[in-house]
This record gives sequence, structure tokens and C-alpha cells, in this order.
Amino acid sequence: MKNFNLTLKAIGTMLLIFFQTSAFSQAVPKTLSIGDTVPQIILRGYLKDSTRTKKLSDYYKNKLLLIDLSATWCSPCVKAWPQLDSFKQAFTGQLEVLIISQEKRANVKRFFRVHPELKFGDLDFITDNYNANRILDLAFPHKMVPEVIWVTSEGRIIAETSGDQVTKENISKALKNQLPKLRIRKDVMDFDFFTYHLSDSIPLESSMITKRKEGIPAGASYQPAQNLDEAKNHNKLLFLNLDVKKLYTEAAFHHTISDFNTDRVLVELPDSIRIKYDPSFWQHSEYKTRIDWYLDNTYCYELQMSRLMPVAYFYNRMINELNSYFKLNGRFVKRDRPCWVLKSSEKTEDLLRTKNGTPKVTYHLGVIQSLQNQPVDKLIYYLNRCISSDMVVNETQLNSFLDIDLSGLTPKTPPETIAKILSKYGLSLAKEIRSVEVFLISN
Repeated sequence: MKNFNLTLKAIGTMLLIFFQTSAFSQAVPKTLSIGDTVPQIILRGYLKDSTRTKKLSDYYKNKLLLIDLSATWCSPCVKAWPQLDSFKQAFTGQLEVLIISQEKRANVKRFFRVHPELKFGDLDFITDNYNANRILDLAFPHKMVPEVIWVTSEGRIIAETSGDQVTKENISKALKNQLPKLRIRKDVMDFDFFTYHLSDSIPLESSMITKRKEGIPAGASYQPAQNLDEAKNHNKLLFLNLDVKKLYTEAAFHHTISDFNTDRVLVELPDSIRIKYDPSFWQHSEYKTRIDWYLDNTYCYELQMSRLMPVAYFYNRMINELNSYFKLNGRFVKRDRPCWVLKSSEKTEDLLRTKNGTPKVTYHLGVIQSLQNQPVDKLIYYLNRCISSDMVVNETQLNSFLDIDLSGLTPKTPPETIAKILSKYGLSLAKEIRSVEVFLISN
């Protein structure tokens, strides 16, 4: 009888928990909007202390709360953390900031071990939000970061914005209930590069240029999706939310130069404010923020064919269509330019000669790390993919295939550092003037 009573009591407890949980989950909408109240939940998953818990309401009680949906792989996010901390110090007792990432805890910890110089100050950092705080994850679905949720001292959402709208002026106005109408962020949650088209109906062969598409990231898609280093044919190119110079850069060099190398594309125009992004614009133009400039001066381009065509055909056609639409003259020209000239010494051939292993190229984070049984032209190609300025010119006397270890290269490795890595193989990389082919944009 005693066991029977205990069983009934256990069942009753489970039912109570079930009904309480159901009632609680139904009280929280899956997606919250401006004017809604944030859910009353216990937060978990703190980076500095995995056992710690805290009520979400403790953050906004008598304060303005900024929930920064962020990530370590997002450079604007990482750059914003010290600024968010300085805002918290500037509005002591009036402002709280909570950084939330979907990334696994171990990945975030590894990131800070690799980059000990990066700090997030006195801000609370939550990781693995998908599993640690499921209700909060459902409340704020997003595809892009940073995204900032503004919450009043009563727990009401008053804004959902991109990171650049988190300014001292806007925070001050929000604290006085005078926050202006901010641009609302609404990500397209079902967006997919490989299924997305610029219009609902696309002919078998078409090209299109449109203005910026809000709610989707900037980027590029090539189809068939294949190793770009080996690609010989395409049937579709798609570029989203890029400025004019970046569109021409993609057309001219199609991923064969570093994203950070601006020296291969020259702009010779009396006024280039609408051609390429430049932070100094704010000092002498009508644009007040980076987003304002992007809205006016970034574009989408799509070229689709019914059959596979050589890569050169696609990019030559893209250059011609960009010239036609923007009334510009983009073309390749020869110019005397500073270059990084690669030269070999007497010992280079012996140091680099391949051991005849399987031809192989290894990468880290998309950057070349080693070549095995590859021609010197491949080395030049990959150096130009990661060098941060100008271009690499081959003046070596190497004819045989080579093996070389380039561990440590990143998309922003300075040429001087690359030269140091190459020097152990008897190679020199020095800046000299050469007549080389560059891409020029002019009237």
C-alpha cells in the first residue's frame, strides 16, 4: 500500500510539472516582436562559469538591456565587444549588456585561447544558446550577426537592430524614452544561396542587376559548386549586396586574389564615393552611417545559363554588363606597379624538389598551408590569393615540381611575413617595380 501511495504521488508530481511546463511554454510566443515582453526564464551557459544561473529579468530590472546576438567568427561582433563594455561603464547602473552566441562552449573557449588579446570586458557571455536557453533561442530567430535586441526596464522590446545602431546617442535617448524609430532587422530565415533567385521566375538564360536585397548577407555563389581553384565551367554566378568595385573585382579576378588586396583594381574617377566603401565618406558626404551608404550603393548581380560555359565567358560578360549598366569603362591595362618579386637562389631547387608524393594542397580556414608535388605556378597562384597588397611576380628559375610548407599563412598575412617563411627555402620576396596587368575602372 505504501509503494502504491508513493507511485500515485510520483505520477501526480509529474503531471503537475507537465501542466506547468505546458502552460509556461504556451505563454511564450515562438518569435517575439517590437512591443512584446521578453520571457521570464533562468539563463544558463555562461562562458566563465558553466554552473551559474541568472534570471533574465535581473538584467533589465531598472535598466536598459541590450541583448547582443553575436559570434566569434563575426569580425564586426568581436570589434564591438569593447565598445559595448565602454557603453556599460559610461551608463553605470542604467545599462546592461548580454552577449549570446549559438556556438559550442568548447569552440568559444578555444577562440579566446588562440586570441588572448581579445576582450569582452565586464560583459556576461552566454554560449551554446540553442541548447542552454531554448525558449530564448525560439524568441529571437536570426541568420546574421550581430543582431541587438533592445529591452526596457519593464522587459518590453523596443527595437531589434544591427550593431551599428548601438550608439551612445541612441542609448541615451532610449533611457529617456525618446528612442527614434530605428531600422528594424528582419532576417530571411529560409534563405539559401543555392536555391535563391533574384526573381520568382528566371528564364533559361538571363542576367540581372538589382539594388541591395535587405535581410540577406553579402557574398557570392558559383555553380556547379566545385573547388574554385579547379573550376573550368559554370552555369550560374550570383553576387549579393556588393559595392561596384567589389563586383568588378570578382569579375576581373574571380577569387584569385585576397579579399583584402585592393591594389590590383584601380579606380580613376573624379568622384568615387558611389563606387567603393570608404569610412572617410562620413566627413564629407550626405551619408551618416555605413548602412545608409550600403542601401544606396550596393547591388546584386546574377548570370544564369542553360548549359555549362567556360569560366572566362561568364566573367567577360559580367564585365561588359557592369560597364553598360554603370556607364563605366572597366578593363585590363598594363601599368608600372610595385610588385612582390619572387626569386630563387642556387640552393632553392634542392630545398624544394618534390619527393614525388601524391599531388596535394592543404588549407586552414581557406588559406593555403602546404603544397606537395606541385608546379611553381601553383605557388604563385596561392601567394596571390593570400598576400595583402600588390601582386606576386615569378622570377625564379624553378622548373621542377616542388614541396613547400607555408604553415601560418592567413588572409591578412603581411608580405614581409610571407617573405620570412619563404626565405628558409632560399627564396626571396622583395618589392620592385614591374610592368604588370591590373584592372582599371574609369569613365
